[in-house]
Amino acid sequence: MRFIDTYTTKEEDTIYKISIKYYYLWYLWRAVYDPNKDILGDNPYYIPYGKTINIVGLNTEPVIHTVAEGDTYQSLAKMYYGSSKFFIDIAIENNYKHLLPGDNCIIPALVSKEHLTKAEKLRALVRT
Repeated sequence: MRFIDTYTTKEEDTIYKISIKYYYLWYLWRAVYDPNKDILGDNPYYIPYGKTINIVGLNTEPVIHTVAEGDTYQSLAKMYYGSSKFFIDIAIENNYKHLLPGDNCIIPALVSKEHLTKAEKLRALVRT
């Protein structure tokens, strides 16, 4: 997992608004919440004001991952997306095959370049 930005929460924020702000897709909220759960607390529907969180950089193209000993769909989702909850996306992309060390596994992109560009434009509008 790589972080591309930090964001300080505002009073009017929701997890969905932050997700749209960075990914243009509200349903990727787990990519915002899960890596920052220790900062944001146990309730994703309440975002505390003034907290600085890390924003995960999501790939816009599929990635080929060489499976290591102990890799699971959940651990790969956490590694690439910041949340194990996206494991099903990886499982589907790989036809639910068993992950064997040394095999290749496709990590699908959850977001497109177009979505990231739209999110960037939204952030620019809000700053002006």
